[in-house]
Amino acid sequence: MRQRSQLVLTEQNSGGTSTASSTPLVASSDEASTTPRHDPYHDPDPRPELVEQCIQPRHCSLAEGDAREWMHRRLSHLGHVFNERGATYMACVWFELSFAARPDAVAELISAINMRMKLGQWALVEALYRRIVRMDLSKEERDAAYRKLGEATSLKSARGRLRDSSSSTSPASDGTGASACAASPGRLVMQPQTPLSASHSKAAPSASSALDARFEGLSAAEAELGLVLEAPALVTSASSLTPKQIERLLPLVRGCAFAANKACELEAAQHWFEASYALSCSDCL
Repeated sequence: MRQRSQLVLTEQNSGGTSTASSTPLVASSDEASTTPRHDPYHDPDPRPELVEQCIQPRHCSLAEGDAREWMHRRLSHLGHVFNERGATYMACVWFELSFAARPDAVAELISAINMRMKLGQWALVEALYRRIVRMDLSKEERDAAYRKLGEATSLKSARGRLRDSSSSTSPASDGTGASACAASPGRLVMQPQTPLSASHSKAAPSASSALDARFEGLSAAEAELGLVLEAPALVTSASSLTPKQIERLLPLVRGCAFAANKACELEAAQHWFEASYALSCSDCL
């Protein structure tokens, strides 16, 4: 059986002292799980292996050194650009890959989790932040993590109350105005038509901020493909990367994609290939 790589997380125990724990990655080639980015109504109790998968850095084959650090910074830049333009799905991909390139960059992991918050994965985000706050963080990172944990907990609770109250009134609605296709695990849930509650109408990130009405009725996989196909245009129009920088970045990213695939790190390979496509099809080349 193929051995999995491990990440050593430095956590703080109840006494405030740091301890190191070696936590293995979970997903394997025969048990590959897909992160449900486009299912804001996923299981309110996320599976531990899914939480573990989302908090670990993705496979990155590039050797440590200047090139890997350079790639990390460019991937982070693209994550911020895509987030600013509302392309939340691909922003999450860029941030996760940036974290993969530099696993000690907790800020990139936090940014990726924040994208999950925008995509409505509140139960998963809550579980992830409960792990994050146990890590060795700066004061700024810890304050931000506790704040986001509170937001996720509040939003998850509000959704739970609405779903409980709606279950006895209408089988075709989940209480937020979304259609009943939420009951189908493989279907895409479109943007709610009403806010979760008056107190959350401003604070709550859209559960479908990265989605578009054009994707209504499509499977989650088809919707994700649509979002990926739009990525090259943003690389061209919104990023500050020069054609020369993209020409340097593309083979690094593509090499990581093929290496992840060879290592049977299938979801990591998918993200690296999505990034490769966004770079290779931009008008900058």
